[in-house]
Amino acid sequence: MYGLKSSFIISAPAAYGWHLCSHHETRTHNVPLRPRGGSSHSQALRAIDQASRAPSILRPTLGGQGASERLSRFAAASPYPSLGAAASGLGLNTFTLVTQINRIERELGGPLLVRAERGRPMTLTPLGKKVLKAIRKMQDNTMP
Repeated sequence: MYGLKSSFIISAPAAYGWHLCSHHETRTHNVPLRPRGGSSHSQALRAIDQASRAPSILRPTLGGQGASERLSRFAAASPYPSLGAAASGLGLNTFTLVTQINRIERELGGPLLVRAERGRPMTLTPLGKKVLKAIRKMQDNTMP
């Protein structure tokens, strides 16, 4: 009843991609289509809008997924004496927090923190102070 063409149409999306199936063929054989847009699309639009309104110093960090969360975590970690203490206080894995702060530093092109050493707590660099001020400004503007 369904022959070679029908089974190719049904298997083509999985094996070769949707571009091989015409709209008519997918409707005839009830092959479900993925809806356009979706949550990832709306998240991307929100991120673009947020980045355009953010202070200019933060814009290089706002391109990737989870950017605002990374910035918030940096801001929350800044008053702690060390990244280990910050991670513990924030309920995070130390590796996760360090990786996220390292990414922000890489995106901005400089260190945000002078890391803690024996007997000396972690402190903000001049860049770190500017970034923290910009994060606070951005958070104040987004609060209702």
